[in-house]
Amino acid sequence: MLIEIVAGLVAVRAGKLDRAKPLLLDHVRRFPTRAAAVRLLLARIYVEGEKRPAQALKVLANIDPGQLNEAERTTYGKLTEIATSLRSSGVLELDVGD
Repeated sequence: MLIEIVAGLVAVRAGKLDRAKPLLLDHVRRFPTRAAAVRLLLARIYVEGEKRPAQALKVLANIDPGQLNEAERTTYGKLTEIATSLRSSGVLELDVGD
């Protein structure tokens, strides 16, 4: 499982968000109580890669900011702000069930 997480992180950093997403979703499903940092990566994919602010906000709502370190809390705040702004500006998305 660790190899899958590392592969997902490498894919995110390389800009290959489509490759990382299934691995990250699998991790969240398998380890929901230990997935805060992975959820941040998923929210980033939804905001930056797919322009799906509602889905990003849904993922962010499942994160307890108290579990995050300072850098992750900053990322959490920025992603929340961007997703909220996108949604307010009228970005529409289809529900694709993920």
